[in-house]
Amino acid sequence: MTSLGYLFLKVEGPNLDRKGLIFLGAIIASFLGDVVLLFKGELAFLLGLAAFLLAQVMYAWVFSQEGSWRVFREIGILFLLGYAVGLIHFLWPHLEPNIRLPIVMYAATISIMGICALSRKSN
Repeated sequence: MTSLGYLFLKVEGPNLDRKGLIFLGAIIASFLGDVVLLFKGELAFLLGLAAFLLAQVMYAWVFSQEGSWRVFREIGILFLLGYAVGLIHFLWPHLEPNIRLPIVMYAATISIMGICALSRKSN
């Protein structure tokens, strides 16, 4: 993430607008999530999950600014949603009750980010 952040700043640094700052914030939140997950324990897991959740929300916002819908993207979106529901259904019995809600929230958020990414206009 540090390399990605550096490259992003090198390429976009002089032209950073609001969208660029939010994208950079997502990179930083992803980095923080990686660092926190180096530690063991439920608190570290939940803090890492929260950092990644924040990153996904920021990525989704950036991607949604360039949205465009096409049929093949809608099929991809349906596949993505089906995958998310299936994965949660599979994991549910194996999750500790106190982390089920955070996991479902994260799965929903990353699915929304994926939908926003799929809906981006192609240049």
